[in-house]
Amino acid sequence: MEFGLSESQRLFEDTLGGFLAEQLSMEVRRGGGRRDPRGRGSRGPVRHDGKLQP
Repeated sequence: MEFGLSESQRLFEDTLGGFLAEQLSMEVRRGGGRRDPRGRGSRGPVRHDGKLQP
């Protein structure tokens, strides 16, 4: 019985982790690079030193 419980819990955690990762990547694609200016979704042009141009 213990094995079945741990197996189902591991499966649940894998599913939940994959779901959260999917949600996070979707949010990053949708919301732009507000948290990280060097992110892929940043709005302005980015210079080579990593700072946003005015």
